[in-house]
Amino acid sequence: MIKHNPPSPEPLHRAIARFGQATVLVVGDFILDRFVNGVIERISPEAPIPVLHGRGETSTMGGAGNVVANIVSLGAAAVPVSVIGADLAGDSLVRMLRELGADTAGP
Repeated sequence: MIKHNPPSPEPLHRAIARFGQATVLVVGDFILDRFVNGVIERISPEAPIPVLHGRGETSTMGGAGNVVANIVSLGAAAVPVSVIGADLAGDSLVRMLRELGADTAGP
């Protein structure tokens, strides 16, 4: 019978302790995830799909933005690199990144 020793968590603990000294470059697609909250009131007569009565909406960062949020939550600095649209969704993404303390200076 082969015995497997569980891996020691110490290397991970040491790496996390040093994470506050790191700056991470994040290159990718920054996506605004939008969620509509509500109540399903009925089924559409035109197609068998639920009809949602919207009661609210929330937006969060998806894609590489989610990666930035996770990096910052671990104590490291994040430098996002991407092309963000000049529209309301892009403005929301930049605001969310700034709230996290990410460098949004851009060229």
